[in-house]
Amino acid sequence: MQRQIDYLNQQNTKNIQEMEKKLNETSAQYQGLLNQIKTECNDQITNLRQNLNDSQNTINQRVKQVEGSVPRHLSFTRVHQLGSQANCPDGFLPLSCSCGSGCGSWTIDGQNCKCQCGEWTDANCFQLIP
Repeated sequence: MQRQIDYLNQQNTKNIQEMEKKLNETSAQYQGLLNQIKTECNDQITNLRQNLNDSQNTINQRVKQVEGSVPRHLSFTRVHQLGSQANCPDGFLPLSCSCGSGCGSWTIDGQNCKCQCGEWTDANCFQLIP
């Protein structure tokens, strides 16, 4: 009986050692896989950060380009002419028009204000100044 107990104990010890060995091998495999995944994730994070920096630099360059072309000031002038048409000066565009004799019917055509009726026409003109 003692022999059988000793034999079973040896078998159990052997089984435990084999299981520990397999566990250590599996653990090492998982640790290697985990390290590989960490490296790949870090590489992807580095690439994403670089792409973000590149995109931010591109956006900043575009903003600077646009800022240089955005008008900084507006200039206004009013042109009063007798008749049914008032012309804005070169470089100016009509913003609104006024017509004499209570006429409220006007249109903007290019650089001109045109009244459908009335004795005089006003053009309220503006210019964008960079």
